[in-house]
Amino acid sequence: MKIESVPMSRSLLRELAPLAAESEAAGLGGLSRLQAEQTENLYQLPGEAFFTARISGELAGICGLNVCPYAGDPSVARLRRLYVAQQFRRQGIGRALVAAVIQAARPHFRELTVRMGNPSAAPFFAAMGFEESPSDFASHRLPLG
Repeated sequence: MKIESVPMSRSLLRELAPLAAESEAAGLGGLSRLQAEQTENLYQLPGEAFFTARISGELAGICGLNVCPYAGDPSVARLRRLYVAQQFRRQGIGRALVAAVIQAARPHFRELTVRMGNPSAAPFFAAMGFEESPSDFASHRLPLG
């Protein structure tokens, strides 16, 4: 498995199309929103990054790191668009992607937030060190300090 930070580009968005279709079929809209916001959110502000996971060159998963647009505080980051293709699940890819986001966030932010689209992901985020968040914009948070 290879995890790397990559620039957001049209070619990457085209490559994400099968994952977006799979996500939509499962009732999750995060990847469609990623494609729709392609001109607004390029993951290029200081501290931001977009990660891919590949197995034998094939795109297996993605995860983004943004300044949280809802916190009103530039020291708060948001983990966004975590998705692992169904055929690659249960292989540690999601864990590796979130670990990469946490590592990239630490030098730039004091807190990392996430709003889960799937409530069954709560144990996963708890295992990664996130705690439930009382805020309206995040279901879970991870202090980075």
